[in-house]
Amino acid sequence: MFPARRLLRERRDASGVLPDAVGSALLVAAVGALALGIVKGPEWGWDSARVIGALAAGAVLIPAVVLRSARHRAPVVELGLFRLRSFAVSNGGMFAFSTAFYALLLCNILFLTQVWGLSILEAGFAVTPGPLMAAAFAPLGGRLSDRFGQRVVALPGALLFALGCLLFATGLDGSRDYATEFLVPTMLTGAGVGLSFAAWGSAAVAELAPERFATGSAVLACVRQIGAVLGIAILVAVLEAAVPGDPVAGFTDAYTLMAAGGGLAALLALALGRVRAGAPASAAAAEAAA
Repeated sequence: MFPARRLLRERRDASGVLPDAVGSALLVAAVGALALGIVKGPEWGWDSARVIGALAAGAVLIPAVVLRSARHRAPVVELGLFRLRSFAVSNGGMFAFSTAFYALLLCNILFLTQVWGLSILEAGFAVTPGPLMAAAFAPLGGRLSDRFGQRVVALPGALLFALGCLLFATGLDGSRDYATEFLVPTMLTGAGVGLSFAAWGSAAVAELAPERFATGSAVLACVRQIGAVLGIAILVAVLEAAVPGDPVAGFTDAYTLMAAGGGLAALLALALGRVRAGAPASAAAAEAAA
């Protein structure tokens, strides 16, 4: 607290306009409609009127959010920030990675309890090495990002995560061999999570003007949560659509999709380019052109 009071300076938006409540409601409705359609697809049928209606509603509401944000004085999403390459690519990378990561969190617990038959407490202990690796690699990722740039951290982070998911997809079965089938992949994905979130979070705000730092961080957090909702929705749909009688098949498909999400995040890391921290002038120019 005391170091923060000495080192940080508060900056406030001089306009004092409240955020767009209607735009926020449209965004919530859009994400909810998409999640509903994805989750209920296997149960209701992908060609049913309810699923098609939910997905169509989401497809219509998302452009409505964009149009509303382009016209409102205090939009729920500041579109001008996306004119910055570092901000736009970082949000895309965060979305792809979060979709896979949050699906992994739930998928691991479901596999351990439903396929291996572990208790909730045992499953909690089994997944613990992953978060420990994430906690260990996050500060390392931050330091490496500051010194060498975010791209050289986001890329290996995404690849480690994808590799761990591929090992889950190809190695897990009903044998309950924790040391050889689960421990190594969960440590790899944990390391990837620590590196990736540190890199994407840093890259997204590095070139923003100081008065837009909070706004940019909020948009990135929103994108991260949207990825979480859709990732879990896709996971539920994949598991429900699995072949009956084969408890591992659905999880194999799910882990494969998570690996693909990590691969997409790696491609976006390549597109990130060089992020020049402390260059708010480019951000101000981008917002002025919006």
